[in-house]
Amino acid sequence: MASPHSRFLIIGVGNEYRYDDGAGLIVARRLKQQTRDDVTVLEQSGEGAALMEAWKGVDTVVLIDAVNSGAEAGTIHRLEAHVQPIPRKFFRYSTHAFSVGEAIELARTLGELPDHLIVFGVEGKTFKVTSPTTLEQGLATGMTVSVKFTTQADGSTLATDVESKHPDQDEDRDKEDADEDGEEFTGVVTAISANSITVGDRTFKLTSSTEKKGDIVVGATVEVEFVTLLADGSLVAEEIKKR
Repeated sequence: MASPHSRFLIIGVGNEYRYDDGAGLIVARRLKQQTRDDVTVLEQSGEGAALMEAWKGVDTVVLIDAVNSGAEAGTIHRLEAHVQPIPRKFFRYSTHAFSVGEAIELARTLGELPDHLIVFGVEGKTFKVTSPTTLEQGLATGMTVSVKFTTQADGSTLATDVESKHPDQDEDRDKEDADEDGEEFTGVVTAISANSITVGDRTFKLTSSTEKKGDIVVGATVEVEFVTLLADGSLVAEEIKKR
C-alpha cells in the first residue's frame, strides 16, 4: 500500500521471469531513482486485489504494464482509465484470473477508482535467439534495441540481428533518406505531447532537433516546416513558428 502521505503513486506491473512481461518493473525501478519523497513507486505482480489495495486513498495513480494489442512492438499506449474503460484482453500477459483490467473495471463499478488513473501499456514482443543470431556486445535489460527478425512457420519471431540504438537514431537516419525539399503547413495547434504536435488534421513528430519559435500552445496558429520520412511516411517537424 502507498505511504499515507503520498498523493501520487506509480505502479510498475509485471513478471521479470516472463520475458517482456517485465517491462513495467523495469520502468518502476528506474523511476525509483528519480522520484521525489512525496511520490511512491511500487512493483506489483498484477494481481487485482493487491492493486486495488495499493491505490486505496491515493489521488493520482500511474500504472505501467506490458500489453499485447497487436500493435508494433515498442508502441506506448496511454489510457485515462478514470474516464474510459480498458479494452478487453488488453493485458493478455497476466497469469491472474483477476488482473489489471478486471481490477480497474471492478473498482470503477464500486466507485473506488483513484481520481486520476493513467495507464501506460508497453507493447511487448518476444523474439527467439539462436546461435546464428548476431547480438551486439553489452546488451542489457532496459536498453532500447533494434531487432531484425524473420517470422517462422509457427508464427514465432526469430531474431537475426540485435543492436542498441538511441531513441532519435532511426529518425536521424531516415532524415538522410527524406526528400531534400522541406514542406510547410499552417494551422491551429490542437494537441501537444512530449514527442508530437497536432496541427489541424496533421500530427508531426518532435525530435531534439525541432526548433520552436514563439509561444507554441494549444489554440495558437503556427507554421510548421517538416520533412516526410520515406521509410514510414511520418511527418517530422524541423521548425514550428507561431503566426
